[in-house]
Amino acid sequence: MRFWKWLKRFAQAKHREEFLRRYGVDLKCPHCMTWSSCAEDPGSIRSFGHPIAVCFDCGHCNTPSFWVCEAGFWFGAERFGMSNESLMAHLKTYQSEVNLRSKPQ
Repeated sequence: MRFWKWLKRFAQAKHREEFLRRYGVDLKCPHCMTWSSCAEDPGSIRSFGHPIAVCFDCGHCNTPSFWVCEAGFWFGAERFGMSNESLMAHLKTYQSEVNLRSKPQ
């Protein structure tokens, strides 16, 4: 039994290593607590017009969360004094502005 546990951990480590090589970051969703490398869809990281925060859409629960990358380390935006409510409002404003720009005149 010990061999199978070792083999499972080895395979998980190799999978996570390949995921990091391909995508560069493995974030844990604060809503469903799933690592992006463990979800079927890797999710997406996108800018939404905020000076330092980016939005991560979880590939498992599809819920947005907000992150800041400082010196190669990822932190939840709450650590920088930004509330999820204000960032969600900023995201909705940004999306509506993008939609207005993309509509033909």
